[in-house]
Amino acid sequence: GGFKLGEPLFYCGPSRSCNEGVLSFGEIGEVTGRAAFCHGIALLFPSNQDSLDVKVTEVCGEKPWIPGSFDHGEQVFYTGPCCSFPGGDLLVYGALGQVVGRSCLGDEGDDQRVAAVFQGNMHPSVVCLSQVSREVPADLHAYLKQQLERADANMHQPSPRRAASREQRFASFPSSSSTSTADVKIDWKEGPFHLLQQNFRFSGLEATRGTVLEDMAPFAEIASVYRTAKDARLTPIIEDANKAARLQVKLAHESGDLALLSEIAREAEECGWTDLCASAVSELEQASLPVLLDHCRENDVLAHRAIYRHATSRGMLNLAEKAHLRFHSTSNATPDSEFQRSRTDEELHQCQDAGLKEKMQLLLDETYTAW
Repeated sequence: GGFKLGEPLFYCGPSRSCNEGVLSFGEIGEVTGRAAFCHGIALLFPSNQDSLDVKVTEVCGEKPWIPGSFDHGEQVFYTGPCCSFPGGDLLVYGALGQVVGRSCLGDEGDDQRVAAVFQGNMHPSVVCLSQVSREVPADLHAYLKQQLERADANMHQPSPRRAASREQRFASFPSSSSTSTADVKIDWKEGPFHLLQQNFRFSGLEATRGTVLEDMAPFAEIASVYRTAKDARLTPIIEDANKAARLQVKLAHESGDLALLSEIAREAEECGWTDLCASAVSELEQASLPVLLDHCRENDVLAHRAIYRHATSRGMLNLAEKAHLRFHSTSNATPDSEFQRSRTDEELHQCQDAGLKEKMQLLLDETYTAW
């Protein structure tokens, strides 16, 4: 690249994490040699003790600027087509993101693109200026409402994980795939690129075109709608998503669908849906603990005791009483060594060391209930 040792250069790539912290857009570093892992150079930045490898297209001699007059850290909404990337990151219409730099792919289109990290994604994406907006898209409310209605209608179609669970329980389960599409016209002019950090460098990975939400598990789609509506402050959509989610929790509990409850809890946790996550976890415990107790070995007194403790702490008094009776009915028939272990647990209440008591109880609960 014609650079010299010690030459100061600006980093114009997307802000990213590195071994010792964060490498920020616009940061100045000194050339220390050739890159070890990519076709580029090594730079030493003041915030790092070791040199970092960057591409030649990610450095410049003058202070870098971001196309579209965007500022670093500015919030934008994605208005391009829905698409997916290797590794699981998604771009969905209306997603909130944060500008982290400019495009450094090294072609004539770099001045017409920005790099941004969108909600729920691990890595930056390079998108066209025409695919981001400072304002909430005007048709986002109608789009999310349509997506929510479709997801709610398709909840009877299980995700692959839930389908496998149901096949094990019921021997077979009829499945079908959805062919409906959201009637929102979005022109595909240029596909976004994904920036994956590999060996201290970024590689551009092209997106897979398509309406990504159609390939999601139905409740994952509801969670995606909720996250997008929350970021855009669309209260009516948030309320509708809450109603749809609560109904699914209720139906899953009534049908004993543990896989669906687990799926709801996981998706809710990932999108920051705190109250729904707590509700799904509570319902999951109420549905699964009785099953777990019924499948315990008759002489597994430690499992009975762990379930009793957990059920008592959750206010599940009927289950706690059942586990307590199971524990006492089998303790007399338990071999001395195993019964002694149960007595050790019983004596834990008398222990004056609160720290030891807490650690032992945590170990016991994690071993037998996996919460």
